[in-house]
Amino acid sequence: MNTSAPFHYDHYYHVYNRTNNKEKLFRTAENRSYFLRQYKKYLGPYVDIHAYALMSNHFHFSIRVKSEQEVHDYIASLKEVKLTVPLRKYRDRIALEGKDRIASSDTISSVIISQHRRFFISYTQSINKSYGRQGNLFNARFKRSLFDPDEKFKYMLYYLHHNSRKHNIVTDFKKYKHTSYEFILKEDDWLIDINEVKKRFGSLEKFEAFHQGVHFEDVFENIIIEDTPL
Repeated sequence: MNTSAPFHYDHYYHVYNRTNNKEKLFRTAENRSYFLRQYKKYLGPYVDIHAYALMSNHFHFSIRVKSEQEVHDYIASLKEVKLTVPLRKYRDRIALEGKDRIASSDTISSVIISQHRRFFISYTQSINKSYGRQGNLFNARFKRSLFDPDEKFKYMLYYLHHNSRKHNIVTDFKKYKHTSYEFILKEDDWLIDINEVKKRFGSLEKFEAFHQGVHFEDVFENIIIEDTPL
């Protein structure tokens, strides 16, 4: 499995990273809230988020890269001062006329990789300032794998929401409150694309029933990419 998969428009990914030396990723509830707000800030314009799991030393997101037109329109709307080098390269490419206007897949991949790195730096700087630490908090290379939503979407969300049970933190996954499970059931859509979740499962009732079931890890092939225990 490719855990450094390039990002493409309208494709689905499992994104994962961990801290260096198993250091704590979160120390307070506000840390977790800030982490999610920053992820939306840096990645929200480029991806839809379907689920997350925040663990003590690592995190998971299930995302879809937005359509080409959505990304084009957003980047074209940015003021010059907001443009990073990858964003400027993307803007310059879509400014070309004719067929060359279509930004290549390597360009959008560079943008999303860069936005993740900016997110990691932002969160690290906040933690460093708050707790008097130094250095990078995260593994330098985050992992991401492409998955087929028609086959794996339900299992991806199940895997993320059951991650705390997998790590023996709880016996009942619903007792672990640092995932998107309850937000989805409450239809809290400030971060999560609730409509796609409902579409993929058929309804929130079916979403809930699927999570109550038992699904064995042999059906999770090509979505499990974490590499360190808690």
